[in-house]
Amino acid sequence: MSQELEDTLAKLLVPDNNTIQQATQQLKELFKDPDIIPGLFKVLGLSQVPQVTKVRQYAAVLIRRKIQKSRHWHAQSVVIQQNIRENILQILLQESEKNVRNAIAQVVATVAKHDLPKNQWPQLFQFLTAYTKSQNPVEREEVSGASGPVHVKTQRGILTPNTINMAAMMYMFASFIQSVTQIVVGMQQMVTHFAA
Repeated sequence: MSQELEDTLAKLLVPDNNTIQQATQQLKELFKDPDIIPGLFKVLGLSQVPQVTKVRQYAAVLIRRKIQKSRHWHAQSVVIQQNIRENILQILLQESEKNVRNAIAQVVATVAKHDLPKNQWPQLFQFLTAYTKSQNPVEREEVSGASGPVHVKTQRGILTPNTINMAAMMYMFASFIQSVTQIVVGMQQMVTHFAA
């Protein structure tokens, strides 16, 4: 399926209306397949077509659109969700093209939006921590100014605040809400205990 999907995405980038219309119809049919997300991930990570950058970017955009709503994300199998969590960060690090990296970062933020409030992606925070504290000069953080933005350098480019801040902020907010919830529950238990 991934080869057919890759070819279809490449056809959507051809400057010919007939080819684009045919590819659009093919894509609609492919989207009916429950394996569309794994197929798009294969294209995102392994695409070898001449317009490789635009095909990978398009694949990332389609993944994000396919899982953007919570009900669509939760409709995916647990195996697909886990594969996304396990592979998207590595794909992000390996990507050298800025536009593709930004599209992948939007997928990360979308998954984080769904998973972090339920603490289903603790590896994201570990990833962010590791790459901002790395001793490797290629991966360590670069702070421009005392209060300036953090840029995390990787072997393939720079992860800027736009690509990682959203997920980090969501994780911190979810952790804060979880802590507040635990405090409130603890206080309610204390009130119940002392009232009895």
